[in-house]
Order: sequence, then C-alpha cells, then structure tokens
Amino acid sequence: NLPKEVTRNPDTFRRKRLYASEVDAIYRKYEAPLKTIYDYYSSVEGTAMRLDTKTGPTMSITEFECFVSDAGLMWDRESAELALPGMDMVQVRLCFMWSQAFVSDELKRRDFFTSCTFVDFLETLGRMTTFMRMPEPETLEKFNCKTVKEFYDQVASGVHEASGLVKTVEGPGRRAHGLDSEIHSYHWFEEESSLESLAEQLELLINLILDRLDGGDGKIDRADLERRHRKVIKKSQRIIDRHSKSRS
Repeated sequence: NLPKEVTRNPDTFRRKRLYASEVDAIYRKYEAPLKTIYDYYSSVEGTAMRLDTKTGPTMSITEFECFVSDAGLMWDRESAELALPGMDMVQVRLCFMWSQAFVSDELKRRDFFTSCTFVDFLETLGRMTTFMRMPEPETLEKFNCKTVKEFYDQVASGVHEASGLVKTVEGPGRRAHGLDSEIHSYHWFEEESSLESLAEQLELLINLILDRLDGGDGKIDRADLERRHRKVIKKSQRIIDRHSKSRS
C-alpha cells in the first residue's frame, strides 16, 4: 500500500535517461554557468561550507529550495492559473533526495545524507524534467519565441495561453489546494523510465533557468544571482505583508 514515491528505485531514471552521451554533452556545454549557480547557492545560508578534498562545497536542501524559488520554478497559485511551469514543495524535495548518492551510514555521514554535491545538483536538473514539461521547439517557433523564457513571459502577459500547448503535471501540493491538473498524461513515474531522450528537455530547462537568473548580459555571475535573490526575497515579503493586511 506504499505510494510510488517510496517504493521507486532511484537508479531507474539514471540508467534509462540520465546516463547517456547526449545528456552528458548538455551538462558539459553549460558546466561553467551551472557551477557558478551551484557555488553561489551553496553559501546562501550564511554557514560555513563543508569542504571536502574530493567533493568540494555542498548544497543543503534549504539552499536548493532557494535556488528553485529564485529561478521561478516553485509552483504557486498564480503560476497554476497561468499554466507556468513549476514544482510544489514535495516535488522539489523529492528531486533533491532522489539525486543524492547512496549513503551507507545516515548518522555518521550526515553531511552527505543532507546535502548534494555538484554532480548531484546536475542530476536534480535532469529529474526536474520529469516534473515539468518545457514547450516543444515547434511550439516556440509557432509563437515566434527564441527562448522558453520568452514563451512563458508571453503567457504571463496574456499574449496566449499555455494550456494545451504544454503538458502539465499533477502533484500532491496541487491536490491539497484543489487544483488537480486537467492533463494527467505527464507524470514523473512514467517519465523517469521513458524511452524519450532527456537531452532536449534538459537543455530547454537549463536555458530557462539561465535566462531567469541572468542580469541581462548573457553571462551568469555572482552579482546577477545576488540581485535576483534580493528581488525574490522582496517579492515574497510583499506577498506576506499583503496576506497579513487582508487577515487583519
């Protein structure tokens, strides 16, 4: 009677979709900006980073959630209404946990059990594609969009609706808010063992992340990430303040 999230084998996704030459080529192509992102978000908690001669700094689950939020990939009611891509908190944490390497002793090696290395981080990006579907290149071409960000910016501004153009994903957070997806044909359990190449969806997702975190010059640096992080924090605070006023 256990749910699929508990009984699944994390190696299924790795064997069938992640460990492929075309996927490795995508990771190598974007390794530099992704490493910049990883290094920055590995230190946002303000605590001393655990350094290891073999693995280097590591990212906590809180820091990973911060990255997902800053990249605009955290699901919320507004994005659900606009059909923008995003994961609920449960899905974000599943991506993080499923991407960690096997730990033989969860107590004595707690650092490894509660954090992810850069290689683990790259895997989380691959697993995200099983929870979020990017628009197909044909869809981008149809709406004269050069990037995925441009496509979803058009959705957010009301130029067109993404509903029916991009497969949506059902999740526990959505059900808790009474917002079941209308389309159930895309689900992580089927997608992680799919025969479809991961490379195209992975590259579209990475480009969406880079476009959202970039300051505008086409090159990701720490200053870009700090500006984006402060902007998201301010937005979150405004939402909290607005909700507080509505309740008072």
